[in-house]
Amino acid sequence: METKSRNKFLNVLLVVIAVGVWVNVLQNSGLIKPKNNPVVYVSGGDIDASVYGTVEVEGTVEVGNEVDINISSVNGHSANSYGSGNLGVFNTGY
Repeated sequence: METKSRNKFLNVLLVVIAVGVWVNVLQNSGLIKPKNNPVVYVSGGDIDASVYGTVEVEGTVEVGNEVDINISSVNGHSANSYGSGNLGVFNTGY
């Protein structure tokens, strides 16, 4: 009797895992939409964020704390400009 109940438990567990995996696959493919899409609305406030890649913006955006880059102080040498548009100290043949 113990083996039948253990087999039944394992079968139920495997079915639950399989259903969870397929729900995840279908959500990632876009066929199943999650119930709550997290959306953040900010009105009249500031947001500190690190963003990599591209961002679509509607309205106006103000960028503060721009930093001027002095290549010669970073490299310790004057920067050469190559025909390919690369900046650097040494011509690497690009």
